[in-house]
Amino acid sequence: MATNEENEEKFVDFLNFFEFISSLQMNDHIKANEVKDLFGYYFQKLKESSFIHFYITFYGFENLSKVLNEYK
Repeated sequence: MATNEENEEKFVDFLNFFEFISSLQMNDHIKANEVKDLFGYYFQKLKESSFIHFYITFYGFENLSKVLNEYK
């Protein structure tokens, strides 16, 4: 069974992936509509969780935070 530290590490890896995708969008390497087509469901789920939204903001996932603000 994984420890809390191991789970948090996996969670941060997960968020880092979406931070990477967000930075590609923010730097015009991928279009916003392409990101929404490919990852919109996951971005919406991230946006819906108050804990995840707090975590992203508190730990400085700046590009991800900006992209999530585009989701309703």
